[in-house]
Amino acid sequence: MQKFVWIALFAALVVEGARIDPAVQLASLERLSAHDGHSFAVVAWLWFRAVVGLSCLGFALTVLGPAIARRLNILLSARPAMGLGIRALALIGVPLAAAGIFMVGFLVAGW
Repeated sequence: MQKFVWIALFAALVVEGARIDPAVQLASLERLSAHDGHSFAVVAWLWFRAVVGLSCLGFALTVLGPAIARRLNILLSARPAMGLGIRALALIGVPLAAAGIFMVGFLVAGW
């Protein structure tokens, strides 16, 4: 079980009879900075991971977007009935793609 450490700048008022999980601990600022704080290298590495993941996703969308739009425009103008089917597919596919992009972003941010 993961412990949850919180910092209070002022005294906390806990209502009588309230149950507090044993994993929740109150830490002073001094104790937190001395023992549980992250070094600059750790913070820089976490920032680097986030930037690389988002940059890869943005680059892929930038490169693939115009080519897909160009081919789709040609296809829709050549076959109107097929275009209607593609639009219906897009109505269902876009929300699924958005969920997929969210999951990819979630996984990439965690590498």
